[in-house]
Amino acid sequence: MNASRLCKVILVLGTFSTCCHSANILGIFPFPARSHLILITSLMKELASRGHQVTVVSHFPQEKPLQNYTDIKLSFKMESIFDSKPDMFQMGAANPLFMMPFFLTLCQKITKAGLESPQLQELIHSKNQHFDIIVIESFMTEAMLGFAHKFNASIIQICPFTGDEFVGDSVGNPFPYAYAPSPFLGYTDHMTFLERLHNTFHQLYFKILYKLYHLPTQDNMMKEAFKELSDIPSVTDLNEKTSLVFLNSHISVNYAQPLLPNVVPIGGMHIKSSLAPLSKDLKTFLDNAQHGVIYFSMGSNLRSADISPPTLAAILNTFSKLKQKILWKFELDNLPGQPANVKIEKWLPQDSVLDTTDEPTLQYLRISSFCLEGSGTVSSCSLEGSGTVSSCSLEGSGKVSSCSLDSPWDAHPNLRLFMTHGGQHSTLEAIYHGVPVIGIPVIREQKLNMIQSASAGSGVVVYYENVSETSLSWALQEVLENPRYRENAKLRSKLFHDRPTTAMETAVFWTEYVARHKGAPHLRSAALDLYWFQYYLLDVIAVLLLVLTAALSTLVFMCKVIKRKLIGGSNKQVKESREKKRK
Repeated sequence: MNASRLCKVILVLGTFSTCCHSANILGIFPFPARSHLILITSLMKELASRGHQVTVVSHFPQEKPLQNYTDIKLSFKMESIFDSKPDMFQMGAANPLFMMPFFLTLCQKITKAGLESPQLQELIHSKNQHFDIIVIESFMTEAMLGFAHKFNASIIQICPFTGDEFVGDSVGNPFPYAYAPSPFLGYTDHMTFLERLHNTFHQLYFKILYKLYHLPTQDNMMKEAFKELSDIPSVTDLNEKTSLVFLNSHISVNYAQPLLPNVVPIGGMHIKSSLAPLSKDLKTFLDNAQHGVIYFSMGSNLRSADISPPTLAAILNTFSKLKQKILWKFELDNLPGQPANVKIEKWLPQDSVLDTTDEPTLQYLRISSFCLEGSGTVSSCSLEGSGTVSSCSLEGSGKVSSCSLDSPWDAHPNLRLFMTHGGQHSTLEAIYHGVPVIGIPVIREQKLNMIQSASAGSGVVVYYENVSETSLSWALQEVLENPRYRENAKLRSKLFHDRPTTAMETAVFWTEYVARHKGAPHLRSAALDLYWFQYYLLDVIAVLLLVLTAALSTLVFMCKVIKRKLIGGSNKQVKESREKKRK
């Protein structure tokens, strides 16, 4: 009876889970950074697989055509924006006060190039196109919001990072300077007075640049591109019509901060539950590492091949003294001075390399089909894209009491640590797999991510400008020989996995939620309708100060009157007494 009821419940739930109207979704991502698209396209592909019609405008189309998924490849190149390719390592060493205007100008040039591209011009002038949802990257390309007005579509923004104040501005999400540090500064959420002062100045400076310089420029570009639409609102008004913001973060990764209901963390959404097996060459390299392997990668936007010669020499000298093997993502065919224990590859399947678990995590596996025997035992059970349950027993209540899982990928125990630049995806993958890190951050959120890892005890930080044989040797010895870093990394991994649904399921649910309800105006914060002095209660504070001043003034006046009366009466009595004595 219990088994029969359980099957009926699962059948009903399965029916409801597949009952969703198909939406027409347009994603516009002009920023030419592949790492940004890893997160975004993972959602777009999942939506297409669930029957939604998805169109993606980007620089990186899919290698193979997908059902319900249309790619539009942007034709402009980064070379058309810059005379020479920016040196990311030099940019990281620059003063943030000078970097902010440069960064905003860069985003404006990319936005302009995107709007002027033949591909977006065709969309702008299209007559018979219709989209229910516009998905844009929350990365300083606000002029793309004009497409939401053209197609009368709901707006979803995806931030590839943890989210700055400008990301929350679109929905009125608070960003308290007292404990929410700027990604440019690398502070923790426990700041000293001077750090809070610096953080406040820094955030206000960026806010002024954003409001008075960046948004007006984006507004002008949008109105020029969509000049056929005479009634188009301002960029600010369109931005505040955003239904939903996805943040590439999770509470186990980032500091606790207030989030409105329409700000949804989906950190780890890009990580696949089913990993490709390691190549024979890589597996052999890991298998034969008697003392373990250190994985080193500076991501996709920062190239190890561009590391300055003195820093590169310090890294090579440090590696040559280790007994561990080094697996290094290095973009050139040859590495001069390469030690015998170092293996270089132009590309590596990072997620598979980082995987050190013995079994898949249950929260990230979905049972697609199973058979129940009369005794309440699952005789066979299949997992979507993740493996097979070899045996599984049910208690009387229908609760799974025990499960044995056959792992479909090569889980390797020899990985000791991950040396990383601290990019958002690399940080999330390290936490997902419970691998301790040595962070060598260069720019922006990389510093914040690695400071957070150090605060959690799952890694240490060596800033790129401080890399030397001494600093690297200390960091490697500290993480390799102190077991607390691996223990804390495993703890963060458990916290990361402990959520009611996967990041992908969360993102899909809220996207379909916006599609079902044609937006989410009921989630809109009234903070968007307040003037800045109302939001910060300056008018209330002013009235309270006025009342307090009036009360104090009245009290002082009354004291003076009473004093005058008392002193005046006393003087009169003294005068009368003196006159009597004279008489």
